[in-house]
Amino acid sequence: MKVLRGDEEGIKKIKECILSSNLGQEQKKIEDWTALEEYYRILHGKGGDFIRFEALAKKYPENVHIQKFLALAYKKYDDHYKAAILFKSAAEKSKSKDIELSLYGDAAISFAKDNRNQEMNLMILKMKSLATEVENSENKLISTIREIAEITNDNDLYFGVIEQLLKINPGDNTSRFNLAYRYSNNSQDELAFFHYLKIPHRERDSYSWNNLGVQYQLHNINNNSVKAFKQADQMGNSLAMSNLAKKLITAGFLEEAEEICNRAFKVKDYHKNVLDDVSRIKAIPEKEEKEEKTILEKIKPLSDFYREYGCASLRDNPGNLEGQWRGPLCDLEIKISDDSFTATGNYELAGIGLNFLNAFATDATSKKKRYNVKYEGQVFGRTIKGFFIELVDEEPRSVPSATLLGSSETDNKAEVLMILSDSLEVIRVYEKGKNKDFKFYSLKRID
Repeated sequence: MKVLRGDEEGIKKIKECILSSNLGQEQKKIEDWTALEEYYRILHGKGGDFIRFEALAKKYPENVHIQKFLALAYKKYDDHYKAAILFKSAAEKSKSKDIELSLYGDAAISFAKDNRNQEMNLMILKMKSLATEVENSENKLISTIREIAEITNDNDLYFGVIEQLLKINPGDNTSRFNLAYRYSNNSQDELAFFHYLKIPHRERDSYSWNNLGVQYQLHNINNNSVKAFKQADQMGNSLAMSNLAKKLITAGFLEEAEEICNRAFKVKDYHKNVLDDVSRIKAIPEKEEKEEKTILEKIKPLSDFYREYGCASLRDNPGNLEGQWRGPLCDLEIKISDDSFTATGNYELAGIGLNFLNAFATDATSKKKRYNVKYEGQVFGRTIKGFFIELVDEEPRSVPSATLLGSSETDNKAEVLMILSDSLEVIRVYEKGKNKDFKFYSLKRID
């Protein structure tokens, strides 16, 4: 701590005490202290010197602690290759198998950070060869491979070693939470759900409850989702409060959601999502008002048509009628006889198809096609209810979506309602489309 405070006088006194003690009579202890002091000076920016440190390492090449502390100093400055070489050198000189195993792990991690996979794998092999000689070596090996998996972003390797770690120590809730969180971030929600549930009820913190609530929600187990969020809420988790607020907002309970958000604001360092929720709460009334207006504006013409359709149904039938009329695609021959309505016509289009894109298309390939149009229905008062059909070469054909009639490519028939004007000069047509779409157009008498 005196190094951290820059207390040179204090450091000097500690050094004098060590040198005058029994520890100070051992040369190796003096070397270790000197290396440790230099490392902490470098680590905390208190006047450490790499040149002085390197000289110390060269003077005492067999001192494992000096090699290790120098490696740690290089690690701080992201010189991972030098750190890896020093960790490896320290491991090779260590007389303790336990320390040797640990140092090879440090070397493997540093090699991984320097993208030296061959050297990294060699260090892992060294660790595996020591496994039978060191107690609890599997935990150290798992810890090392876990860090390497994070460095190399190898999620499958990470999943595998942590699953094995949890087999050894199923009560490691921190590792289980981290594994579940990583599964979730990699679209493995079932596995995330599995591990969040494995954390014992009484040992779940607010983060575990919140994330479990998210998983319940993703799996449409909504009652348990709310219960989990409430548990986290009671522990002061502002993100869980935000998640509860979102559920209420979606259901339209804005006042209740705002109450939860106000409570979340009282939590120190509350989650930023709470601000988003409040903004959403404030924006929703205006947004819904606009949506309501859009719906009403869109549907009013249809309401008006049905009103006129109802009025027309009260009128007398027009009787028999024949004549020429103009539609959006072609002229039509219209006939009303015995309350039966028919309208027929045809038009031609160049059958260019894909040849529109072919500069070498011949006249033969762009031959015109004839399309036959037909309306048929029953007359009731001044209304007609029936169907529109379009055919090509006497075979049913889907109506092009770009036409005024607007049926989709897979349809060849559309239901229509019609209103005959009092003058019998105009027929207003309402064509029913898919997904509640609709179109209006008129047929006008021309003879």
